Amino acid sequence: MDVEKLFSEFTDAMANGVEAIDGKKAWEQKQFKMSSGSFEITSFRGNWIEKASIGRIKLKVEKTIQGPGDKVSPMNLNSLQLNIFPSNPLLPVGLFNVENRMGIKGADKLGGYFSIFPMKDEEAITGSIKKLFFSKIKSHGKASAKLLKDYAELWQWLDWPYKGENGIGMKINAEENEVPFVRDMVMSVLKEYLDCISTLKDIDFNKEDGDVMFSFRYKLAEFVFMKDPSTKFCFEKGVPLDILASMIFPPTVRF
Repeated sequence: MDVEKLFSEFTDAMANGVEAIDGKKAWEQKQFKMSSGSFEITSFRGNWIEKASIGRIKLKVEKTIQGPGDKVSPMNLNSLQLNIFPSNPLLPVGLFNVENRMGIKGADKLGGYFSIFPMKDEEAITGSIKKLFFSKIKSHGKASAKLLKDYAELWQWLDWPYKGENGIGMKINAEENEVPFVRDMVMSVLKEYLDCISTLKDIDFNKEDGDVMFSFRYKLAEFVFMKDPSTKFCFEKGVPLDILASMIFPPTVRF
């Protein structure tokens, strides 16, 4: 599988979408290298997009990492992370993590997930994304109930009502013959998500909406730094806090 081409397509779609929404290019890059891999994080801070980040991570995983709903065995990991936090508190957060898991004792496969986290269950906000998501699943002959059940296990430790079977997203676990399915799902949902932000970025919101957004951000930060075993693994490898925070960590958090 041509993973670099796949990652490049996802990255270009995300970066172009973010710049079109915000009307500017405001990217900064951080790098961290170590004996077992490297982190290259390109982050964006804007007006309509409070934060977006593109993470390229290459790691040699020497021990099994057991997380909620997923297990990473010893392997060489080549990962792309795309994270988007809109400024408007009514709009959903988008997290995309696609991994090329190169087995030390086995064939390569794709892992990871993509997640659209609504701040509230409103058809006017996330309806178009949901409609496309389920339409794509059906067009590929997949069972939505099974996909959502597997996806729900990934976020079982995150305290949020609109996750798993009540959210929009998919656990990625694909052999090479299923790469076209993964590509279509990720690219289609990513583009529809960016269209949603572009269309609704200036809708009116109130203080309560902001409180809900900050509640989600706090709970996501708690999950990432207190519950996610992959974060613990990175800390054990000596990855600095500012590198990890520049990826999936929310741009602002209220404690």
